[in-house]
Amino acid sequence: MMDITLRIIGILAALGAPLAARAAEPRVWPAPTPPAIAGSSGYVEIPGAAVTRDPKRSYKALFSAATGAPDPARPLPAFGRVALQLNGLIAAKVPASHISFAMILYGAAADAVLSDAEYRKKYNIDNPNKVIFNALRQAGVRMMVCGQWAAGRNIARDQLLPGIEVAEAATLVQITYANDGYAVLYN
Repeated sequence: MMDITLRIIGILAALGAPLAARAAEPRVWPAPTPPAIAGSSGYVEIPGAAVTRDPKRSYKALFSAATGAPDPARPLPAFGRVALQLNGLIAAKVPASHISFAMILYGAAADAVLSDAEYRKKYNIDNPNKVIFNALRQAGVRMMVCGQWAAGRNIARDQLLPGIEVAEAATLVQITYANDGYAVLYN
């Protein structure tokens, strides 16, 4: 019995040794670049990355967001995803003329573009998404909300953040942008 117990301990120790050594390895990545988009995170340059940003390429993406923020007091994570990609392209000196980003919000994510008054009615706080929303717009991201979502909830245009466009339907936006050669990225 003692022999089996010692053997099991030896096997477990052998299996655990690489894990312990791996945990002891420093995991140091470069510091993020300062973010170009207000209210977002900087972009981390990954040494030796398999795919890298290229200032000669064009980047066309539609970010499709349906998932709401886990905490309504914090900005919608999907906004951070768009901003992170923009920050990375800007840091790589990709010309603005080579970047074409759009975003469509629907479902629970669409709450992120409610006016302060409407957001307050629902969550008892001002909309925390305004800073990053406006920064994304100023960076050239076309920001849209699903008209079917708004109509289904009887939300008027003046109950939304200034600058948001009301699209006919999120699905129509996804189809149109895909047909126009955009990568459609879902959150």
